[in-house]
Amino acid sequence: APLYVDILKDLARTYYHMGNYTEALRLGRKAATFYLQYTTRKDWYADMLGDLSVYESAAGNYGEAIRLGTETLRIRETLLGKAHPNIISTLSNLASFHAEVGDYEKAIRYGTEVLERQKNVYGEEYPENALYLNNLAEFYGCLEDYQKAIGLSWETLNLLEKAGETESKKYADALYSLSHYYYRTGQYGPVIKAATECARITEKIYGKNHPGYAEALNMLAFYTELQGKKEEAVRMYQEAM
Repeated sequence: APLYVDILKDLARTYYHMGNYTEALRLGRKAATFYLQYTTRKDWYADMLGDLSVYESAAGNYGEAIRLGTETLRIRETLLGKAHPNIISTLSNLASFHAEVGDYEKAIRYGTEVLERQKNVYGEEYPENALYLNNLAEFYGCLEDYQKAIGLSWETLNLLEKAGETESKKYADALYSLSHYYYRTGQYGPVIKAATECARITEKIYGKNHPGYAEALNMLAFYTELQGKKEEAVRMYQEAM
């Protein structure tokens, strides 16, 4: 029976990575039920609950994802202590789940804690901190605290620059978000600069026929049009199509 449960768990994860969230959810729920019957290992059960919370979120069941993520956090903190690095991923998931239901204040609280723990464990300049900085910027952006979001976006970009990742998708994503925050604050000069660089990097990574480049170019066209450069904007819109 324990082997069967492990197979269920692994199969659920494979379906999730394939984008088949319905099947991942069905198998994940089944595995979680069996885990309670066949093992007393709380760490294994917490791992299963953590996976299941992600599947519930992918299926749009955010309330259940929050409940499962909170239970995962409780078990892991009891077993490992609140400072253990493995708890970071659980906190990050909870930040995302709360953001999905519009509770950005809780998302910021969890996101801030994630970032602090990352820095304590891996150091201030650890490149993966950029992901959590950018997530936190998005949460502040959703609360319309654009100055805070802009500051965090620049922290993200500076960190990636130090890591030599200025031509990466992460760098382009941060520029994409930054351009939006500048737009929301009416700073159209920096908007164009950030959006132009985002489009350039995205084209370099994916080529001109990729949807990601079309999205970046469409954004740049929109900002260009706002500056009154209609003909240039039309050219970009047409290329994006």
